[in-house]
Parts: sequence; C-alpha cells; structure tokens
Amino acid sequence: MQELPFTTIHGGAISLQCRSYDAASCREFSVCAQKLSLRELTTCTCSIWLAAYALFAYTENNAVLSGAIFVTLIGLLVYLHFVKIDQESLLVIASLGIQMTSYYASGKESTTFIEMNNVKDVVINEAIYMVSASVIYFSVCLNCSLSH
Repeated sequence: MQELPFTTIHGGAISLQCRSYDAASCREFSVCAQKLSLRELTTCTCSIWLAAYALFAYTENNAVLSGAIFVTLIGLLVYLHFVKIDQESLLVIASLGIQMTSYYASGKESTTFIEMNNVKDVVINEAIYMVSASVIYFSVCLNCSLSH
C-alpha cells in the first residue's frame, strides 16, 4: 500500500492510498479527508448561538433562542449526512467493472457500480478553479449510451 499526501483546493490535507490486490488487474484508490474539526464545529455553533442571544436580548422573544438551537442542530445533521465526505474509494477490477464508494461523516455509505461493458473510456480532465486561480484535475468515466 502506497500513501501520498495532497491538499484540497481550500488547502486542507488529504491523502491518496493506492492498493494492489493479488490479481494484477485489481486496484483500489482511496482518498481520505480530514475528520471533522471539533474546534471549527464549536466556533460555528457558539457564534450562531451568541448572535441568537444578542437578538433575544434585543427582542426578548424566546422563539429566537429555540429557533437558533433548532436550525443549528438540523444544519449539523444535514452537513454530516449529505455534505461532509470522510473517504472516497475507487475499486477497479479490469474484467468486471468500477465501484465508487463514498463514506460520509455520519456513517452513511454510498456505492455505485459501473460494469466494464458500459465503460467507454476513463479520462483525466482538468478545470480552472476561478476562486483561487488554480488548475484542478479530476477523473471522468465515460459511459456507453444504452439507447443509440
């Protein structure tokens, strides 16, 4: 197993792990991101609650505090379950197909399998990320259209 360190577009650390199994035609590539930072989570939550408390002190309405707590908890659950990906893996078996798996911070796992006879080509593409004026690279799996 080989592990290489990289950074994301935003400067966060990620690592690429490459594994080859017994068969030469079977490889797995995994990209692991940083785990959720407790410091960032606490800072965000406290700033939202402090703003809600300031608004409560101004309006003297209890619904403001209840709403802030509710919005923070729902937002955190949505972020952990649908947005924050801890690890993505790509398992390539030459004779069978390509399996893509995403592991979310909440424990949710999403898997997609593409049979090899549906794969037209795999392309490494590049794009310009205008915010930081940098070039990013990504792989694209071109599928054969089933309806011609």
